[in-house]
Amino acid sequence: MTKPKAVTSLQQQLSALEARAPHIPSKQKVSLLFDKKTANQLDYSTLHALGEEGIEELITIEPRFTPYKTSLFGASTVEYDRLLHTNAENAALNG
Repeated sequence: MTKPKAVTSLQQQLSALEARAPHIPSKQKVSLLFDKKTANQLDYSTLHALGEEGIEELITIEPRFTPYKTSLFGASTVEYDRLLHTNAENAALNG
């Protein structure tokens, strides 16, 4: 019996993800800003909101940071998962 094409495609996609990220820690987050317990409790939306507030404050002090607001904290950035993109795509984001 052969596997349906969709299952094979899904297996290929999962294998590709695993190859790009061979070691993903088990839900442990590392943070320079928060202790381990707090970091593990924060979701991406909360971190995004904190970053957005931070860059707004930074812009009031130094307006030269204004161009970075959208690229760092635009609405699409909260949903962008680097593990789901190629190294080339991530490198292009890094500039």
